[in-house]
Amino acid sequence: DQIKYSPYMTLTPEQKKVSNDVLESIIESLENNSNTTNVIHGSAGTGKTIVAINTIFQIVYFNNQNVDVINPDPDEEIDEKFFSLFHRFRSYIKTHGDISVGFVLPMTSLRNTIKAVFRATGNGLRPRLVIGPNDVRNTIYDVLFVDESHRLAQRRNITAMGAYDNVCRALGFENPTDTTQLDWIIKQSKCR
Repeated sequence: DQIKYSPYMTLTPEQKKVSNDVLESIIESLENNSNTTNVIHGSAGTGKTIVAINTIFQIVYFNNQNVDVINPDPDEEIDEKFFSLFHRFRSYIKTHGDISVGFVLPMTSLRNTIKAVFRATGNGLRPRLVIGPNDVRNTIYDVLFVDESHRLAQRRNITAMGAYDNVCRALGFENPTDTTQLDWIIKQSKCR
C-alpha cells in the first residue's frame, strides 16, 4: 500500500497534466475568492486516487515555508507550468496563510489504508488530512478532495439516520431528506 499509494509515484504525462490543471483551478479560485469544483473522470485503475494523493502532497509541499522548487535533474525538462503554479501558491500563502486541505474517503477500509500511508510517508502528510464524510462538519476547508464520490450517502437506506441528521443540522441544512453528503462537502469547502 505504501508503494501503491505513495505521493512520490511518478505520474504519467496525462496524470501530471490533470494534477497541474486541478492545481491551476484551485489557485485561480483561491486568488479570486471564488468556489470551484473539479471532477476527474477515469475508468478503474487509471490512477485517480494517485493523482489526488499527489496533488494533496503538492499543496502540503507549497504550504511548507522552507522549500523552493529546484530541478533535481539538469538534463530533464523543467515543468514550467508546475514552476509557475508553485510561485502562485507561495504568493497566496504568504498573504493568506497555509491552505487547509482534506481528503474525504467514504470507504472506511481505504480511509484507514491512506491514513497509514500518510503516517508512514510523513513529509507534511498527516493522517488527520484523511477524513470521512461526517468529519467535514468540524472544519471549513480551502480544498477538499473526494475519492469514490459515488459512495457518498444520502438519507436513504442508511443505518445511522440519527448521526446523518445531526450533521445536517450542525451544517444548517433544515431538511436532511433533501441533503446529501456531497452537499456537506460543497458547503464546507471553497475548492473541491
